[in-house]
Amino acid sequence: MKRIFAPLGLLVGLLVQGLATAQGVGPSSGEEARIISLLGLSAGKSVADVGAGDGLLAVNIAKAVGPAGRVYATEIESSKRETITRNARTGGVGNVEVVEAQVESTGLPAACCDAIYMRDVYHHLTAPDQILADLRKSLREGGRVLIIDFEPRTSIPSVPGVRENRGGHGIPLTVLVKELETAGFEVTLKDPQWRSDMYAVLARLPRAPSAASATAAADELLDRIPGIFRSSTAQYQGLLDAIKGDPKLPRTFVDGKVRTVEGEDWTSGFFAGSLWYLFEFTGDARWSAAAKGYTERMEPIKDYRGSHDVGFMLNTSYGNGYRITHEPR
Repeated sequence: MKRIFAPLGLLVGLLVQGLATAQGVGPSSGEEARIISLLGLSAGKSVADVGAGDGLLAVNIAKAVGPAGRVYATEIESSKRETITRNARTGGVGNVEVVEAQVESTGLPAACCDAIYMRDVYHHLTAPDQILADLRKSLREGGRVLIIDFEPRTSIPSVPGVRENRGGHGIPLTVLVKELETAGFEVTLKDPQWRSDMYAVLARLPRAPSAASATAAADELLDRIPGIFRSSTAQYQGLLDAIKGDPKLPRTFVDGKVRTVEGEDWTSGFFAGSLWYLFEFTGDARWSAAAKGYTERMEPIKDYRGSHDVGFMLNTSYGNGYRITHEPR
């Protein structure tokens, strides 16, 4: 009997793992930070979580936009809307507005949002054209939409009623991009490796011609940001390798060599702060680990009385760490 049950248990385990990999796995803190960064969310912004599920991500986003901001969390099923309301109450946020959605409508008000995101949702849509038109209606001029999804899998059943071009449970990145562009969105970023099993597409609602010319430089810079961070990751990895074993903190280069300083130097928190920025944008845990390590080196500075820049030194390190992770240490 053991020879029968062991393989059967292994098979069931692999099937469950496959389902979990394909969908239903919540975002990490690093992924949440990337969503906030790419959508340009800050205090006072309004954003919608379309197909919010249990609402836990919406609750964390609500904390990022603060009491002056708003998060619209949409769901079709009443039981899920009740769960979102309960989780918002438990999470201590009062700026989550639960919205009843329909198959062909998000239920969102017109021009209500600076940004909208959908995570592990788009491939379920049976009326994508109507939903995309609804997103356009609900976004303010220049608003951004972030869709996180995954390539089709034949190992799990397809969603009933979706288009045949999905090719399985999921949606090809190329198909999603085409549908966004057909709906009038301008795709600004395609990340096929958002994480190991998901991709992300960032798009925006084009501005009116008169406004577009006035913001062309800013939009061009926004489009360059992903490439800048890719270069930065290589540079900072090289710097980490160069100072490995040095108990001090890097400040600058002198004659081609890294010059390091003690924590009392007014620039001491910059390096940890830069590592936090890399983690915020990429979601890569190696930057979180490095940032925590160099932030901890700033611990003695909390009692330092020899400089008027102490707040400056600690905010770049500890301040950024707390802003991104919400962890007190």
